[in-house]
Amino acid sequence: MRLTALFLLIAIQASLAFDSFTIAVNMIPGQRQYFIDSIVGPFCKQKKCEIKVIDFKDNETLPQLMEKLPVQADGKAYPPLGLVKIPHEMSMGLVKQGKLLAINTLLQPEQIQPILNTYFLVDLYLVDNNIYLIPRKLETRLMVYRKSKVSDAVANWASMREAIVAALKKDNRFGLPEGYTLEADPNTWDFFDLFVAGYYWAAKEKAGRIAHRGKKYSGTVTGLMDGIYQCNGTPYDLLNMEADPVADMFTWECVMIKNNVLNKKLWEAGWSGTDIWQAFKSNEAYLSFMTQIDCFFLAGGEKSEPYIPPADMGIALMPKGASLTLDANGAEPERVGRNAVSTGGWWWGIPAAAPNPRLVYSFIEYVTGAEVQKKECGKFGMLPVRVEMIMKSENYFQKPFLQDLFKISRKQFLENGANSIATVKSYKILEQIYLDMFDYCVKEYTGSDKTISAEGLKSALGSRFGARLQEIQE
Repeated sequence: MRLTALFLLIAIQASLAFDSFTIAVNMIPGQRQYFIDSIVGPFCKQKKCEIKVIDFKDNETLPQLMEKLPVQADGKAYPPLGLVKIPHEMSMGLVKQGKLLAINTLLQPEQIQPILNTYFLVDLYLVDNNIYLIPRKLETRLMVYRKSKVSDAVANWASMREAIVAALKKDNRFGLPEGYTLEADPNTWDFFDLFVAGYYWAAKEKAGRIAHRGKKYSGTVTGLMDGIYQCNGTPYDLLNMEADPVADMFTWECVMIKNNVLNKKLWEAGWSGTDIWQAFKSNEAYLSFMTQIDCFFLAGGEKSEPYIPPADMGIALMPKGASLTLDANGAEPERVGRNAVSTGGWWWGIPAAAPNPRLVYSFIEYVTGAEVQKKECGKFGMLPVRVEMIMKSENYFQKPFLQDLFKISRKQFLENGANSIATVKSYKILEQIYLDMFDYCVKEYTGSDKTISAEGLKSALGSRFGARLQEIQE
């Protein structure tokens, strides 16, 4: 009798484990609660299963978390880990370490192509033709600006043309490219246009009005890496201090610092994305580079007060990179870049030891389904991950602002291709190296009249940071 009861208990526990799992996420509180109440809850009711949601704050702890079955969090025991929301920069590393299940193994051969057709960009991240990752949300930076301030700069920058040319001449011998004019459409802008508009605003307001993230965190590093891609960089260049795109990007950072084009608060106060929202609201920023979710909240989100008056908020492709150095005749940049930046975001991945992975995969299908996506993306400004929703956003989202935001985002993603931030042994160390390089530029050129050149920066950055980069390359 006792043995029968024991076997029954074991069977019940096994059944519970089979129909329950834990999801590890990193989300803002409001979206986390929505995820639990409006997505996880209905799925569990439909499938008669149990799903627990836990948080991880430090991305570096993910590999260890994925090895713990059952999961321990907040002093409690949870069901085995079945699904993880993985930051883009760690996704391929976890695949290479064998920590994720190939989703192909759960499907029939004829089910594979529909997945590739359904999800945006998933085909760019196949490994040996296996699917390990399904997008949770994809992110890219866009250029955000005050329309009225850009119109002012376009109309009146020429009154400062001599001063702008003189400022650039100190570092590239010529100043502006031959026949230069500031185009009215920011979608056509390059780094020279950023400097011209920014110089005009700084001279008029007695302070820089272009902002990017300056806080000592990953968002700042992503922005710097984006600049390298804009200057025609490759993933390999991100780890090479002697590459032209790296030198070109940091040259422009130094020139903008030196000429007060950037708002000093971005490094003095360590501005994050939300700090830049406030800077737009207080008229301390007229132009910045933000994710589409930032854009959503800048415009007021679902119900909040906007940080930029909707009629004055413009969104454009990221500006095209260029070398500060011009050709021998001063006609055009020696090196011309592109509009591409990195694609980031988060992916769903199933741990290799996940219980009942078919149930887990059915949850992935549910959370990425068109109806769930329509509601969540409309509420939080996330770019949908389904191809048909991105390509025909007007069929799913009624707000004109969201339609425009998703259209510009789609164009930016297509410019980006497979660009992503670097994959190394320790991303935290890489982050620190890039933050140190930015600090070097700030300390060296704030209030300085030193001449800046790409070749000089190659030497300075290479001697200070090159060896550290070599140590962490995979």
